[in-house]
Amino acid sequence: MTDFTDNRKRYGLKKRRRLGALLFVCILCLCGCGQAVMDPLVDPLYIDTAGVERATVLVKRGNLAPVYQREIELSGYGEMAYRVEKDLLYKLETQYEASVDELHVEVGDRVKEGDVLLSFSSEVLEDRLSDSERTLRHAKLDIEHYRKLEDIDPLSDYRNEIGDLEDDSTLAKLYIEDVEKTYAEINVISTGEGVVSFVDPSVLDGFLKVGTPMIKVIQDDGYYTCDLDDHSELHAGEDQVDFSPGQHFIARSMFAEFEVETIEKPTGEVSGNSVDGDNIVYFKLVGVDENAIKEKKLTIYKELKEIKNVLYVEQAALIHPADTIQSFGAAPSDVNDGYYVYKMQDDGTFRVQKVVPGDLCGKYIVIKEGLEEGDVVSIPADAVESETQEQETGSASSGGGHDHNHDDDYDSFPGWGPVTVSSVPKGNK
Repeated sequence: MTDFTDNRKRYGLKKRRRLGALLFVCILCLCGCGQAVMDPLVDPLYIDTAGVERATVLVKRGNLAPVYQREIELSGYGEMAYRVEKDLLYKLETQYEASVDELHVEVGDRVKEGDVLLSFSSEVLEDRLSDSERTLRHAKLDIEHYRKLEDIDPLSDYRNEIGDLEDDSTLAKLYIEDVEKTYAEINVISTGEGVVSFVDPSVLDGFLKVGTPMIKVIQDDGYYTCDLDDHSELHAGEDQVDFSPGQHFIARSMFAEFEVETIEKPTGEVSGNSVDGDNIVYFKLVGVDENAIKEKKLTIYKELKEIKNVLYVEQAALIHPADTIQSFGAAPSDVNDGYYVYKMQDDGTFRVQKVVPGDLCGKYIVIKEGLEEGDVVSIPADAVESETQEQETGSASSGGGHDHNHDDDYDSFPGWGPVTVSSVPKGNK
């Protein structure tokens, strides 16, 4: 009994020692984790609670040379793209054993409805055509032969033979018509008048791509138009521009510069500012071949008379409620119409300030009401980002052969096209 009791005591002592050791290990682990979190060598996480920094510009006073600009659009513009679909390609390869025969056009060619743009050659159809033409040719000769025999011997009767040959001729003609109809279905034929603007290079090598345009044809009315009643964008100084027929403007696309001239309406009525309320103006390109591929949209420019001692700011600072609603779903509650800016207050905060804009002068815009010289306003982040990207990639719209002798910052502004030298502020007075 004593031995059994001693054994139980020793067993209980060992068990308590093991539990104590396990508890000690757990305490060490917990202490280690705590030291990892509180490691003084790890830099503390710093969270900046300051407001977002805004790009700002100064409201200035000085002289500006406005440049009127407005977008004009090619009238009647349409593009016809010709493709080979999967079902047709399957027929060409399996049913007709066809391949590209000839490309009949190249970029710049003018085509009309019914012109063949791309033709195919089919061994199956050619064999059928040859057999039918041979049958028709032989039937014709045989019919002539029998008629001569009847002339020689009036008692002879070859009506049955001639009737059979005529039936053969009719059938051969039907086969020939069917071949021609099939070629008309598989060949690429123009469905309207226009100028070829694109030919897939792979077509020249006889390769066809399913679903992708092989040939593109652009059609238009041959002139550009703009609606003077469209005020969806700023067109400052429009009252100073003469749109009567014979007026010339510089017109630019992304990569080229043209000259355009105002013309009479195609109906013969005078365009522009007419008394009947029709404010559509018509333009034609000067010195450009009528078959040339035209830009869908151009921007016209006209230098206006210099304006002196005006208040102005960078156009990018102006915001319209429509733009805000489109981007964020709402506009500032105290601005329902017109333009506004975010004006810096004495305490460094920004508040909405309604403004009345005037003439647009390249990168700058005249402010008629709402701001004073020396005010600081912010530029929206998207405008800053757009300008930064253009500075990094280079603005394609500042071309056109003009010599810009001023700071590069004045050469162009995203979304407003190229700016002539006269758009640079002439200096403060």
